[in-house]
Amino acid sequence: MSNTVEAVKERLTAAEIIGRRVQLRQAGRNLKGLCCFHSEKTPSFFVFPETNTYKCFGCNEGGDIFTFVMKNENLEFRDALRQLAEEAGVPLSDSPQMSAQAAARKAHISANSVAAAFFQQQLNETPVAQSVRDYAARRGLDAATLERFQLGFAPKSGDVLRGHMNSLGYNEEDLTAAGLTGNNERGVYEVFRNRLMFPIADRRGDIVGFGGREMGDHPAKYMNTPQTAAFDKGGVLYGLNLARESIRESGTAVVVEGYMDAIAAHQHGFDNVVAAMGTAITPSQVRLLRGIAKRVVIALDADAAGTAATRRSLEMASVLSDEPTADALDLESLTQHEDDLRARIFVAALPAETDPDDVIRSDPAAWEQVLEDAAPLADYLFAAITDGIDPGDFAARAEAMRQAVPIIQGLAEPAVRTHYVSRLATALHIPEEDIQHEVRLGRQRTRNTPPPVAAPGPELRRDDYLLALGMGNLTYFRTIAANVVRPEDYSNSENRLLAEYFTTIEVNGEAGVDWLREQLDSSLRERFDQLERFRRLMPESEGEDLFADMQRVALRLRRDGLRAENRQLQLIQGEGQSIREDEALAERQRQILNEIREIEKGLR
Repeated sequence: MSNTVEAVKERLTAAEIIGRRVQLRQAGRNLKGLCCFHSEKTPSFFVFPETNTYKCFGCNEGGDIFTFVMKNENLEFRDALRQLAEEAGVPLSDSPQMSAQAAARKAHISANSVAAAFFQQQLNETPVAQSVRDYAARRGLDAATLERFQLGFAPKSGDVLRGHMNSLGYNEEDLTAAGLTGNNERGVYEVFRNRLMFPIADRRGDIVGFGGREMGDHPAKYMNTPQTAAFDKGGVLYGLNLARESIRESGTAVVVEGYMDAIAAHQHGFDNVVAAMGTAITPSQVRLLRGIAKRVVIALDADAAGTAATRRSLEMASVLSDEPTADALDLESLTQHEDDLRARIFVAALPAETDPDDVIRSDPAAWEQVLEDAAPLADYLFAAITDGIDPGDFAARAEAMRQAVPIIQGLAEPAVRTHYVSRLATALHIPEEDIQHEVRLGRQRTRNTPPPVAAPGPELRRDDYLLALGMGNLTYFRTIAANVVRPEDYSNSENRLLAEYFTTIEVNGEAGVDWLREQLDSSLRERFDQLERFRRLMPESEGEDLFADMQRVALRLRRDGLRAENRQLQLIQGEGQSIREDEALAERQRQILNEIREIEKGLR
């Protein structure tokens, strides 16, 4: 795919692709306009034709045409690649495996679409569904809402859907592969029976699976389609296809837990609400909100939103840092979330013994107030960690400090760190200087590293080298990537996406390179294989030597990225625009030079 990417870049210009979304005007050899990723009155968004890249000096978004299309249209890399390759007239040489996966996904979506129409017809027209229609009415769902969300009913009989699908040419293998039927010792059975059906669409509106609510006394109240080539519960947000434009327009995404919560919100005019379908939010779900949400509000049910927050609610918050949800919560990563997502994260606490559905249906104004009163994530976490601690319980105080200090260490602004140090000191009755000492120790660990063991060879760019090393130790890579490197430092979209993949892939135990490759989206495997070949040629290192090597390469990569950004600013100035007269650009240049100086201190 890498050759395809370069061929596309040779045929399509950033000015042409970006100019369709951003009104650009000439600024010397460059182009500038108002950024489409954040609100601004003075243009700080530049397109550089010589490098075929763009950069906004207001919100710091930048990259190539693939990065732009992915962010602007909320697409995965493979979809952006297909779209741009088609426009450029560059053929895609998909692997047989990729083609088979795409064909299976298409077949599953086709079967799901037919099944959804069948379930709708059953709900709307059959006498046996009267009790389900009554239930929907009691929940306040009107006909327009039922239609908009394509709600349906799966009959209790175990062969009605199968008979219908068979008559349309779908065989048992098709239905089982799509997750509509299963097999056990008794034979073939329909997965969904006597259930109110919620078709689950991806962001494009294709039906990839179903959720079903039991209408009898079955112990499994809610059931989802098993994982298929089209459906991964942790990779889709319910209602995003209907909420996407509202989220983009308002800049805010509200994440609730259940189907009915999201549906009630939409029926009452709150169209920016999506649902995580009753599970902890996953990194894949969070990535779906990139580029369209500037503010994310997690609206927890009341039983998970008090000062003694449950483990589950903390898991929901923890993945906003793009770290995988794990049994042992990685609280150190929580405060990296805003940089990664480019959004501010808030947690909304509902009144006692209520859920979003209750509040929205009974008092929409109260729902608006709940969202307005949402607490910043750091505040929420501090309350969860410190509230209710007995000053005489030294063990509890020590545990609270152990959890809270890494959060403070991850905060970028010194003034904000000072605020939370003071808050923690008051809550735990611990001297501020003791907490400051612990915070400083943690922040210094990533700066004090020994000299490098190796350096990039002439055939490698610095980010190639870092990624190749990272394949061999994801733990080290994640630590370094979260604290040193920024997405814009990578030289191309593929490397940026591989870095994100290494940071977010959920790993059980030790992950070998072959395992990593198998989990990777097939559109990025060619690039992965190139880096793996580089890795085999490198000098072997491990332990502290490997970490030190990766750390120094990462610092140099970050310095390279800052120097490149500074050159862009100098180029703008050379074209007649005075940086000193533009306060935002002048401030950015000061930040860049200061950060370069700090990095060079760390490299000494």
